[in-house]
Amino acid sequence: MKCIICKHNFISDKWHPNQKTCAKKSCKQALAIKRTSTNDCIDCGQKINFKYRRCQTCYLKYNKGKNNSNYREGRYCDNPNKCIECNTIISKEHKRCKSCAKLGKLHPNYIHGRGYEPYSLDFNPKLRENIRIRDNNCCVVCGMNKKEHYKKYNRNLEIHHIDHNRNNCEYSNLETRCKKCNIQDNKRRQQ
Repeated sequence: MKCIICKHNFISDKWHPNQKTCAKKSCKQALAIKRTSTNDCIDCGQKINFKYRRCQTCYLKYNKGKNNSNYREGRYCDNPNKCIECNTIISKEHKRCKSCAKLGKLHPNYIHGRGYEPYSLDFNPKLRENIRIRDNNCCVVCGMNKKEHYKKYNRNLEIHHIDHNRNNCEYSNLETRCKKCNIQDNKRRQQ
């Protein structure tokens, strides 16, 4: 690192990683004097303390709207540690709480508004049972049978539309899948 006073190279130790000056007493004293000296406001030119860039009046004028540190995504948040949707307290690095982060279009399983489309009337329990029988009551991808699926998920095997069109209920477009394989295929389609 280079000393900001005498411009000589020096090595900072692990206890002071942000050290700005070398170990010389004159450099440390010069830095202390520099810190206490006055500086000019970048907006109005008024004399201010060295550690600030703006005087208080200019700071209050500048710190409005998009320049404010609490302004996020077109909204003003009174506390930067609150969710911008529901105002619950969250950690600093996030903008939304866990529940708001998965609402609507933000949800990882969102399918461009098509997630709530109804199935056709042909997709009835009798058709689904015929497809399961055709596939020997086993998942066509991983081979999980009906008994294992009930034990693991407490539900029957699912019927998957290969072309993802809920209105296409032809036998060639339907196949038996376990819950895990069906979800994985639907996620791959979204990406």
